[in-house]
Amino acid sequence: AKAKPPAKAAKAAKPKPAKPAKPARRAAKPKRAAKAVAAKASPVNADEARRLVKEGRRKLRNAKYPEAREAFQAAIKSNGKSAAAHAGLGEVSFQMGRFADAVRYHRKAIERDRNNGKYHTSLANAYYKLRDYARAIAHWKRALELDPSNSLARSYIRIAQQKLNNER
Repeated sequence: AKAKPPAKAAKAAKPKPAKPAKPARRAAKPKRAAKAVAAKASPVNADEARRLVKEGRRKLRNAKYPEAREAFQAAIKSNGKSAAAHAGLGEVSFQMGRFADAVRYHRKAIERDRNNGKYHTSLANAYYKLRDYARAIAHWKRALELDPSNSLARSYIRIAQQKLNNER
């Protein structure tokens, strides 16, 4: 075996200087404040968001799910408070079989518009697909409170109740 040259051996024996301490992380508050400012929709942004939501719904009706998703995401960038855009993303996710994502988006839509029976119905449908029958029933009941003429919600509650009873 070859011996190391003396210069390299001396280099290896030297202790390494201590690394300088990492700077402290930024506080989370400035980020939140920036998001809050960005989420405030000006009338121009709200109009643009409505236009994009309409475009997304048109793409959704034509089963062009990736294009619909892009339109709904652009609407959210334009107006983060758009319940319709979040609900649209939920519907796209549902149609693509991504039920957990559908739940997440429909919950965001409901956070922005608690009294929309369609959003509760859509959220309930996603929970049902995930076999979370209790939550599905709760949201169909809420949809019925908001719209007592919602006969689909009434029949879905019966079906989910039977499934829930069979699990016990």
